[in-house]
Amino acid sequence: METLAAVGYSIDPQESMRIHYLRQTGYTAMPRYHSHASYEIFYVQDGGRTYFINETAVHAGKGDLVFICPTDLHRTVSTDALLCERILVNFTEEFIRQGGGLLFPLQELGRDHLYRLPPEEQTAIEQCLQELLTEMERREAGYIEYSRCLLTGLLIRLYRLRRREQGQPAAPLSTTHPMETKITEIARYINEHFDEPLTLQEISERFYISPSYLCRIFPQITGFHFREYLQTIRLRAARELLRSSTLSIALIAERTGYAHTANFSVIFKKKTGYTPSQYRIMNRQKHNIQ
Repeated sequence: METLAAVGYSIDPQESMRIHYLRQTGYTAMPRYHSHASYEIFYVQDGGRTYFINETAVHAGKGDLVFICPTDLHRTVSTDALLCERILVNFTEEFIRQGGGLLFPLQELGRDHLYRLPPEEQTAIEQCLQELLTEMERREAGYIEYSRCLLTGLLIRLYRLRRREQGQPAAPLSTTHPMETKITEIARYINEHFDEPLTLQEISERFYISPSYLCRIFPQITGFHFREYLQTIRLRAARELLRSSTLSIALIAERTGYAHTANFSVIFKKKTGYTPSQYRIMNRQKHNIQ
């Protein structure tokens, strides 16, 4: 892997909005899934990049845009082109709201993670992103407000594009591994049935794959071992329930696939650094402050 050019800027230390340009060649892959509290826009200027988002593989080529919502589990790997020139933008909903907000929920843009932009939209969005890079680099008077306006305009363009294309069949996606479609189906099944007592053996039988082969191929494509992926999906659901509901810890454990509350609490603290009760209290305090 060789990085040919890279530059990045952030609005503030909290990175309520940041933009990063990168051009690199060779093979690269994120070793693990990750998620973050911000939205993410990934625009491919040249080459390509493969995203694995939650349970879906997405292949973005030149002129394509990928939109990631907060808490979406994702990782990226190189495509066969072994070249990627991209502009990445991360931003929080609070950053957009400070400018008056949008008339549509941002989550709606994430229902279709991949936007295959027509040529005229590619030109407009590239110009917008380049101007945003320039604003963030020069930091002249009013650059934060103008950067917010540029980003808001880009989001409105995506929303209009999505509305125009609703009801039209999605463009077919190519795959880079013969088992990618099957693993995508398995990941989707896990996302829909994580509250059940799933095992590697059961999944292998359901999808007609030997347990040993599934154990090898699953991490190659997703970046997770099977048990690690299942646990990540369960804990993500548990965090959401702790933040947004008044359900007891025992009931949350049950609804996220854990047969024993004590085991759930041990795993939760190991992965987050907090007990479920501490996590709930901490997030309520943050909400009250805001």
